[in-house]
Amino acid sequence: MITIKQLEAFYWTAKLGTMDKAAQKLNITQSATTKRLQELERLSSAPLFHTRNKKSELSDLGREVLQSTEKLLIALMGLTEQSSQTIKKIAVGITELSALTWFPEFIKELKDSYPNLLVSTCVSHAPILQSQLLEGKLDFIVIPEHFLTPAMVRTFLKRSEFAWFCSPSMLLPSRELSLDEIFRLPLIRQHDDSITSALCDNFFAVSSIRPPSISESNSLVSLCSLVQAGLGVSYLPKELFLAQLNQNKIKMFGTSMPVEHINYYGAHLKHESLVALPIAEIARQTCIKYSAS
Repeated sequence: MITIKQLEAFYWTAKLGTMDKAAQKLNITQSATTKRLQELERLSSAPLFHTRNKKSELSDLGREVLQSTEKLLIALMGLTEQSSQTIKKIAVGITELSALTWFPEFIKELKDSYPNLLVSTCVSHAPILQSQLLEGKLDFIVIPEHFLTPAMVRTFLKRSEFAWFCSPSMLLPSRELSLDEIFRLPLIRQHDDSITSALCDNFFAVSSIRPPSISESNSLVSLCSLVQAGLGVSYLPKELFLAQLNQNKIKMFGTSMPVEHINYYGAHLKHESLVALPIAEIARQTCIKYSAS
């Protein structure tokens, strides 16, 4: 008979990569973790892990079992929450892009699942959210992949595509622009601790050209307004400004560079309890629905 302890040992070994890390997470010995995994594999129809290049990787069956195990553990956590009369709290950190897109629907889903949950929210740039999570000031954050650390358990949420934007009044060549041509134009970007400024800095690193002027703002919405006013070009997430594009208030222009995609993840600390898992799963499901709409 399969036990919850066996499934927990399997889940955290798969998520954290080694039995030693899983044992630390579960506060048990490595030998106990090994025993539980061996018991679970004896009850399975095929191996759950394969060893390749001295590393344990999930088998096809292992990946299927992982999905089912995660759902089961989330359901068990939900039952625990619902049976408890104590009101739980969680501090969530997000970037502006998440706050302006899928996050309101996430909060609705979260409140439907956990009516007594008290949620506090911090909207800031990714490096600040990263620091506050590591300091224990936040329980769950949503940040670009660039800012994840080994101390975090991650859940992929969504991919955002970025592109170059300008005002329709700005007369640019109809062909694709080179990087040097873009940097001869006035640039509008976020401050230095944002993902958009990091992307721009990556472009700067391979070009000797510098923009004739640089305007900065903390707000993506403000950046779009400055672009719309014709003050310069900016590198922005496409999904946030579809309405302005459709209304011809701003326009995208082609470049010779490959389109950037930024992967966003939900993250919490490895030593946290399973309380963060249902939060991450609700965020993942919300992002799937948002991307499909």
